[in-house]
Amino acid sequence: MPKPTGPTNPKMKELIDFIREKGFKEKSNFLLDLARYLSKPRRKSIAVNIEKLERYGKEDKILVIPGKLLSSGNLSKPLNIVALKWSKAAKDKILKSGGNIQDIKTFITQTNDYSNVIILV
Repeated sequence: MPKPTGPTNPKMKELIDFIREKGFKEKSNFLLDLARYLSKPRRKSIAVNIEKLERYGKEDKILVIPGKLLSSGNLSKPLNIVALKWSKAAKDKILKSGGNIQDIKTFITQTNDYSNVIILV
């Protein structure tokens, strides 16, 4: 049986450990699920297009993408997005629609209430 692998990037490992520790400390299933999604190997990494945000996003919710946000599709409503990475075109489309985008580490350190958050995979 092959050895299970995960991220080898030291910064990514540090981020996962930080999220996992905070999840155990706060007893937050959201943070533990987020750490689990981020722990997957690179070949199973998550990529989400703008069109999926348009379909599933609600203006009063925060959408968390534990992977890369890509720019395929159009966005007509302002959404709050938290992502690990994003393309420049995707960021431009989100800002143009009146929404905002931030990285996962900043969001986790600034927020303690995860009741209006959705993980989008």
